[in-house]
Amino acid sequence: MLGLLRLNLPLWFGGLREKIGLKGLPGALALGLVSGLVASQCATPVLAAILTYVMLKGALVYGAVLLFIYALGRGVPVVLAGTFTGALKSFQKLGSWSDVIEKASGLIIIAVGLYFLWIA
Repeated sequence: MLGLLRLNLPLWFGGLREKIGLKGLPGALALGLVSGLVASQCATPVLAAILTYVMLKGALVYGAVLLFIYALGRGVPVVLAGTFTGALKSFQKLGSWSDVIEKASGLIIIAVGLYFLWIA
Protein backbone atom coordinates (compact mmCIF):
# COMPACT_ATOMS: atom_id res chain seq x y z
CA MET A 1 0.00 0.00 0.00
CA LEU A 2 2.99 2.27 0.44
CA GLY A 3 4.14 1.58 -3.10
CA LEU A 4 7.36 -0.13 -2.05
CA LEU A 5 6.51 -3.47 -3.63
CA ARG A 6 4.55 -3.95 -6.84
CA LEU A 7 2.97 -7.30 -7.68
CA ASN A 8 1.72 -7.85 -11.21
CA LEU A 9 -1.24 -10.18 -11.42
CA PRO A 10 -1.76 -12.31 -14.52
CA LEU A 11 -3.91 -10.58 -17.12
CA TRP A 12 -6.52 -13.36 -17.20
CA PHE A 13 -7.07 -13.04 -13.45
CA GLY A 14 -8.05 -9.36 -13.47
CA GLY A 15 -10.88 -9.60 -15.98
CA LEU A 16 -12.42 -12.81 -14.69
CA ARG A 17 -15.48 -11.13 -13.18
CA GLU A 18 -16.21 -9.14 -16.35
CA LYS A 19 -16.17 -12.31 -18.47
CA ILE A 20 -19.32 -13.64 -16.77
CA GLY A 21 -22.09 -12.95 -19.24
CA LEU A 22 -24.92 -14.59 -17.32
CA LYS A 23 -27.77 -12.61 -15.80
CA GLY A 24 -30.15 -13.27 -12.91
CA LEU A 25 -29.70 -16.24 -10.59
CA PRO A 26 -27.19 -18.12 -12.78
CA GLY A 27 -25.10 -14.95 -13.04
CA ALA A 28 -25.21 -14.47 -9.27
CA LEU A 29 -24.10 -18.08 -8.78
CA ALA A 30 -21.25 -17.73 -11.28
CA LEU A 31 -20.11 -14.45 -9.71
CA GLY A 32 -20.23 -16.07 -6.26
CA LEU A 33 -18.09 -18.96 -7.48
CA VAL A 34 -15.50 -16.57 -8.91
CA SER A 35 -15.52 -14.51 -5.70
CA GLY A 36 -15.13 -17.71 -3.70
CA LEU A 37 -11.95 -18.51 -5.62
CA VAL A 38 -10.53 -15.14 -4.62
CA ALA A 39 -11.68 -15.23 -0.99
CA SER A 40 -10.81 -18.85 -0.26
CA GLN A 41 -7.10 -18.10 0.22
CA CYS A 42 -7.97 -15.81 3.13
CA ALA A 43 -10.79 -17.87 4.61
CA THR A 44 -9.40 -21.40 4.47
CA PRO A 45 -6.71 -21.10 7.20
CA VAL A 46 -9.17 -19.50 9.63
CA LEU A 47 -11.82 -22.10 8.84
CA ALA A 48 -9.29 -24.91 9.32
CA ALA A 49 -8.30 -23.46 12.70
CA ILE A 50 -11.94 -23.24 13.82
CA LEU A 51 -12.69 -26.78 12.67
CA THR A 52 -9.56 -28.12 14.38
CA TYR A 53 -10.46 -26.37 17.63
CA VAL A 54 -14.02 -27.71 17.50
CA MET A 55 -12.75 -31.22 16.75
CA LEU A 56 -10.47 -31.11 19.79
CA LYS A 57 -13.27 -29.80 22.02
CA GLY A 58 -15.75 -32.40 20.75
CA ALA A 59 -18.71 -30.09 21.40
CA LEU A 60 -21.08 -30.15 18.44
CA VAL A 61 -23.30 -27.24 19.51
CA TYR A 62 -20.31 -25.08 20.44
CA GLY A 63 -18.79 -25.78 17.02
CA ALA A 64 -22.01 -24.90 15.26
CA VAL A 65 -22.16 -21.59 17.15
CA LEU A 66 -18.53 -20.79 16.27
CA LEU A 67 -19.10 -21.55 12.59
CA PHE A 68 -22.33 -19.51 12.59
CA ILE A 69 -20.53 -16.49 14.07
CA TYR A 70 -17.71 -16.94 11.56
CA ALA A 71 -20.25 -17.03 8.73
CA LEU A 72 -21.84 -13.82 10.03
CA GLY A 73 -18.45 -12.15 10.08
CA ARG A 74 -17.77 -13.23 6.50
CA GLY A 75 -21.24 -12.55 5.12
CA VAL A 76 -22.57 -9.41 6.80
CA PRO A 77 -19.97 -7.04 5.25
CA VAL A 78 -20.77 -8.42 1.79
CA VAL A 79 -24.51 -7.97 2.33
CA LEU A 80 -23.98 -4.43 3.66
CA ALA A 81 -21.77 -3.52 0.70
CA GLY A 82 -24.39 -4.84 -1.69
CA THR A 83 -27.21 -3.07 0.12
CA PHE A 84 -25.59 0.35 0.19
CA THR A 85 -24.05 0.51 -3.30
CA GLY A 86 -25.63 3.94 -3.82
CA ALA A 87 -23.76 5.30 -0.82
CA LEU A 88 -20.55 3.67 -2.03
CA LYS A 89 -20.82 5.53 -5.35
CA SER A 90 -20.59 8.82 -3.47
CA PHE A 91 -17.10 7.78 -2.33
CA GLN A 92 -15.88 8.35 -5.89
CA LYS A 93 -15.54 12.02 -4.93
CA LEU A 94 -12.68 10.96 -2.65
CA GLY A 95 -10.65 9.90 -5.70
CA SER A 96 -8.27 12.82 -5.32
CA TRP A 97 -7.52 11.67 -1.77
CA SER A 98 -7.03 7.99 -2.66
CA ASP A 99 -3.21 8.17 -2.66
CA VAL A 100 -3.17 9.81 0.76
CA ILE A 101 -5.72 7.32 2.14
CA GLU A 102 -3.74 4.39 0.69
CA LYS A 103 -0.45 5.56 2.23
CA ALA A 104 -2.10 6.23 5.61
CA SER A 105 -3.70 2.77 5.54
CA GLY A 106 -0.33 1.21 4.79
CA LEU A 107 1.24 2.98 7.75
CA ILE A 108 -1.62 1.85 10.02
CA ILE A 109 -1.15 -1.77 8.90
CA ILE A 110 2.59 -1.57 9.59
CA ALA A 111 1.93 -0.02 13.02
CA VAL A 112 -0.55 -2.76 13.94
CA GLY A 113 1.92 -5.43 12.79
CA LEU A 114 4.68 -3.89 14.90
CA TYR A 115 2.32 -3.72 17.86
CA PHE A 116 1.51 -7.43 17.49
CA LEU A 117 5.24 -8.20 17.35
CA TRP A 118 5.77 -6.10 20.47
CA ILE A 119 3.15 -7.94 22.53
CA ALA A 120 4.09 -11.41 21.25
